Amino acid sequence: MLAASLGFITASGRASNEAGYYVLDHCSIAAKSGASVPKGAYYLGRPWGDYARVAVQYTSISNVVNAAGWHVWSTTEPNTDHVTFGEYDNTGDGAA
Repeated sequence: MLAASLGFITASGRASNEAGYYVLDHCSIAAKSGASVPKGAYYLGRPWGDYARVAVQYTSISNVVNAAGWHVWSTTEPNTDHVTFGEYDNTGDGAA
């Protein structure tokens, strides 16, 4: 469960020759019970570095996740070369 602050759920980065992924599978992404978190306060992730790879699948995503889903690292250093962010068969207001 997420605390009541703005942020990112993942921050992946890897070398071009690494095979790894972050995979969130059959999870629930929501605000902590009783916490007041603004709609769209969180992103599923942002790339820590080039070649980032994250998949979110079969997950219940509440509206605390921003409709854009993903974000750049920063405006001056986006880290978006060769990045793979994917979503598959998720449910909930944040999955739309």
